[in-house]
Amino acid sequence: MADDIPTYARRRVIAGILDIVVFVFIYIVLLSISLPIIGFLAGLFIIMLYNGIISEFFVGKLTMMLYFIVESGVYNLLFFLLCIYFFSVVENFLQASPGKKLVRLRVASIKGNRIGCGILFLRNILKCISIGFCGVGYFVCFKNKHRQAWHDKVTKTKVIYEENAMTS
Repeated sequence: MADDIPTYARRRVIAGILDIVVFVFIYIVLLSISLPIIGFLAGLFIIMLYNGIISEFFVGKLTMMLYFIVESGVYNLLFFLLCIYFFSVVENFLQASPGKKLVRLRVASIKGNRIGCGILFLRNILKCISIGFCGVGYFVCFKNKHRQAWHDKVTKTKVIYEENAMTS
């Protein structure tokens, strides 16, 4: 039976591992796209300087800005949020993360309804916090009626087995 705690826990762990693999893949793809664009812009500024289109002062400022964007935590934070957003869009389309879809789980509102991309985005950000505290945010899901992890409680969502989703 899919409703008992060991089976539910196993499904959530497997889904979580699969989702991490998918998230890392999305991260690598987006990083592979963004870094050449930044390099292209830097090269374009140098060509424009060489041809006298823009001043050395302006190129210096633009180069400092690009360097700050790439080397600072701002780039990493924005890039991480972009990856979470893309992951949330996929999750909104499937109504489950790719890992949850494979183990027949889905994310729904407390009433079992479909949820939007904004709630999924917030849920995924909060999920990072749940994981960040040694997974404590997940352990609470075995102690409440709707089996909600911390991020599920805050966003008023729950993870349900696909068979149960059809009858809710």
